[in-house]
Amino acid sequence: MPKQYAAEPAELAVEGSSSPEQAGGAGAARWLRRARGRLSSCPRQVVIVNPHGLGDAVITLPLAGRIRRRWPQTRIHFAGKPELQGLVDACEFFDGFIDSRTIAQDPRLLTELGTDIFLNPFPDDDLARAAFAARVPVRVGNLLRRTALYCNRFVAYNSTLGAHVLSFYLHHLKPLGLGTEWPVSDHVALYGLTRVEPLQPGWRGLIDPARFNLVLHPKSGGSGREWPVRSYLDLAKALARDGRFRLIVSGSAQERQAVLKECPELVSGEYAADQMGKLGLSEFLSLLQAADGVLASSTGPVHVAAALGRHALGIYGAGRGLSPVAWAPVGLRARTVRAEGACKPGVGHCPRIKGPPCPCVMRIDADQVLQELVLPALQDVPDGRAIRPGSRPSGNQPRDCGGSF
Repeated sequence: MPKQYAAEPAELAVEGSSSPEQAGGAGAARWLRRARGRLSSCPRQVVIVNPHGLGDAVITLPLAGRIRRRWPQTRIHFAGKPELQGLVDACEFFDGFIDSRTIAQDPRLLTELGTDIFLNPFPDDDLARAAFAARVPVRVGNLLRRTALYCNRFVAYNSTLGAHVLSFYLHHLKPLGLGTEWPVSDHVALYGLTRVEPLQPGWRGLIDPARFNLVLHPKSGGSGREWPVRSYLDLAKALARDGRFRLIVSGSAQERQAVLKECPELVSGEYAADQMGKLGLSEFLSLLQAADGVLASSTGPVHVAAALGRHALGIYGAGRGLSPVAWAPVGLRARTVRAEGACKPGVGHCPRIKGPPCPCVMRIDADQVLQELVLPALQDVPDGRAIRPGSRPSGNQPRDCGGSF
């Protein structure tokens, strides 16, 4: 049965930015004043678009939660990459999923759906243009981006480097008269991932209830500043000697090929169960829900772990663009470590190319990650069970769990 929500207080006047003069100057303030109005009734259909990666999609989920609590009867749809449908299906806030490419190709889909509100927080030109062509009544956008040409309700900010990206995403709710608070103490209220399926029987052997089950995700699909794979191996060896950890390596089949070239010992089965290339997104969500934590760079799995109330342990470089200030996982059990100092002599930021390790992130060694991220997580196991100390059992060997990926 769908979860029932109580409606929040009556409509509020549509607003733009809480401080438009500060965010965009006097010109922005004039445009924002012109964009004010009042939502005449409860919207029937809302479409939230984010045609990017897993981490971006996770950070979009709280927008739907705020809308759901204000207008329980409104139908909310997520438009994004087809491979992310498993995430949307697991979120109680959404009623449907749309392939964002179909909207860009045929804007009439928004008209046929009866879309009343279109939110494009991580601005995409093609999708903004499609919403304009479909004459969606309320189209919210950033006045200081070119997508503003296709919008009629505005927020205004220049850069997302000074605060967390989630705060800027939630800012797009202000023109709807909605609050932008973060219920960080309750990951269910924030992200709504209540529809994750339990691990299927064939995969349950991956989890050891007597140990801390930690998923290592060494790659990022090129979206983050990756910690060296050899460092993951050094950490795995240290945790194997500790004896309190069950390690699982995750990633795509393509990423597994990269790991085989860089450090085949990590997926040999001696220190961790190799599940790279064996899990679809729905199975991956089930695994993270059953595990105790995830260790990765600034990439989707750490955000998923935070959304599920698990330990989200993130490793970040020194560059501003991918710093934890903007991209840290948001949750009670989220923790990060960041490279100190500049990326390299004479340069205050990482190179623009993402993916391969930078000199800055290579300065973070396995012992630092162990002491600052992993060992503190033992003090707060998500389900409250005790982790017994002892020698390493023979449980990190890979097994055939019937995966089709």
